[in-house]
Amino acid sequence: MGKGGPAAVDEAAEPAIRIGVLLCDDVPEPDRTAHGDALQRSGGHAQAVAEALGWRATISAFDVRAGALPPFDACDVFVTTGSATSPDSDEPWVVALREWLRDGLQAHDLRLYGVCFGHQLAAHALGAPVGRAPRGWQVGAVAVRQLLRLPVGGADGGDDGDSDTAIAHANRGAAEPSALRVLLQSHQDEVHALPPGARWWLRDDHSPYQGFVWRGERGGAVVGVQGHPEFVCAQVRDLYHRRRPVLGDRLCDDAIASAELPHDGLRVSAEALSWLAAGRLRRGDAAADDGAGKVNADD
Repeated sequence: MGKGGPAAVDEAAEPAIRIGVLLCDDVPEPDRTAHGDALQRSGGHAQAVAEALGWRATISAFDVRAGALPPFDACDVFVTTGSATSPDSDEPWVVALREWLRDGLQAHDLRLYGVCFGHQLAAHALGAPVGRAPRGWQVGAVAVRQLLRLPVGGADGGDDGDSDTAIAHANRGAAEPSALRVLLQSHQDEVHALPPGARWWLRDDHSPYQGFVWRGERGGAVVGVQGHPEFVCAQVRDLYHRRRPVLGDRLCDDAIASAELPHDGLRVSAEALSWLAAGRLRRGDAAADDGAGKVNADD
């Protein structure tokens, strides 16, 4: 659409953001056909969050399993997919991604929303122990307690011109002992302790470290969430019908039944991405030049 009409002016006025999806897994059939591949799930969720926040988002994908580790400044915020691989694996692509995260977070200003595997991998890269959950698999809709609010910099979701101030506020975030968030879960690995310097964001009894926030001295930042905010209920039902031979009837029946409950994936991701986007939203011609609103194929 040209820039001369009123619609183009309104569109350019919307804050815009570049979100990079780090592809860490394949989605097997028949789930891929029924519910989308990893980019469609995670990228589509990021796009829905951006729309809910009134942002225009450019979604780019990077297949990190194939070595496609992007420059740290290629996107304003990166989001991970889940993965069947363990975060402490010595597979070459996992080792390379851990090193990329460690460098980007500690020596640069990488912003990461780590989901499930990404939550665990980022914690491990920052020095926290990870491994199998002593209580085994956690599946279905789970109520987790929110211990920390993630205040954003401005009314538009963090574009206050002072990202240091907005991100640093998390270290003084108010506790909300009564706040519960329901998230869809599917994991057997977990984070066993907070990374040094991190704040505890979400917790529950099965896997206590359900979420954390961390900010580095050079502006790098992480919000990690153990659950799958991008999951939808129909996807969970199909997944656990298929996993019944592996996990058994009780776990699968509980997961399928719980999937009928409302969950807070969109709300949790909106809070995380708002905080991470502090100071990085664009407006006007700069946003239009970035191609905001588009989804790019794998880089």
